[in-house]
Formats: sequence, structure tokens, C-alpha cells
Amino acid sequence: MKLGQKPSASELSRKELSAVEETLGVTLREPQGRLRMINQQFGVYDEDGQYAGDIVAKGKYFSQEELTTAIKALF
Repeated sequence: MKLGQKPSASELSRKELSAVEETLGVTLREPQGRLRMINQQFGVYDEDGQYAGDIVAKGKYFSQEELTTAIKALF
């Protein structure tokens, strides 16, 4: 990626990930059960810091819609 260039359309920026966390009241961290694949993975924690589960992108990266849907499915 060139300097000043936005990440690819399929890759969410840290700012976009933070917005999803804030909106849904969760925290995204390293998954507890990391799978051996290149797809993006997160461990999801609720607002009390309790582990809710791991999520894995269907493609290489989560889209904002897919990420939101996957997180909501844990609750």
C-alpha cells in the first residue's frame, strides 16, 4: 500500500474496527482458538470483559456488515 492510500475496500481500518466495537459495546482481540488459515479472526469480549467467542471472516478480511453480523450472532 502506498503512503496516504486507503486500505483495500475489503480491509477495514483500525478506525472502522473501533467504530464497530463502540457501536456494539464489544472489544476485539486475538482469538482464543486461532485457526490455521489466512482469514481474519477475532476474539470477541463483551462490555464486562467476558469472552463471548471467536469469529472468522468468510473471505480474507471482514467487511463491516459481515463483522457486525458475526458479532451479533454471538449474543
